[in-house]
Amino acid sequence: MRGSLWNGVGASMLALTVISNAAQAQVSDNDGCSNATLQGDYAFSVHGQFLGLVTATGPQYFSSPVPVDVVAMTNFDGKGNIIQVDFTMADGLNPPAPPSDVDPQTGFTINESGRYKVFPDCSGNLELNLPGVFIAAKFVLANEGHEIHTVIYQERVAKPILGCASSTGCDTLIQSHSDGTKLLSGSQDNN
Repeated sequence: MRGSLWNGVGASMLALTVISNAAQAQVSDNDGCSNATLQGDYAFSVHGQFLGLVTATGPQYFSSPVPVDVVAMTNFDGKGNIIQVDFTMADGLNPPAPPSDVDPQTGFTINESGRYKVFPDCSGNLELNLPGVFIAAKFVLANEGHEIHTVIYQERVAKPILGCASSTGCDTLIQSHSDGTKLLSGSQDNN
């Protein structure tokens, strides 16, 4: 009986090792991504919450989180450069932007640009400079680069935004994620 138990445990350990190696091989199959994998126009939906600000005295949490929702149209050039337009709602309001940073026809915020880096395992980093805001995010690509999933890990706002008291701006405490899908033009892919 005891021998049967150990044979069963041994077989289970061998099966787990084989499954683990197969799963690791599947992750490795994604190798080969590069900046060129992320190219074209992507429609994004962002959802999250502002939890507070980081000040000289440490984190200052709001009494209740401020909900944030954004839609964006982002162009990745395949070489590490980004241009974007977006429309933001925070706590039920569209935060004001200078008129020169708003498209009069669409109402979207313009003059947004940045950089990105795609790693061979299809993960990556991006940085965006928006009017009055700097954002840094981590992302993963899916569906051969036609989908992108991001998490913001840093956001720095200029003084006039959110009552930031520092003359150099403040980092926000933000919990936010976004999902983007590559646009298709007719029945053809936007390459």
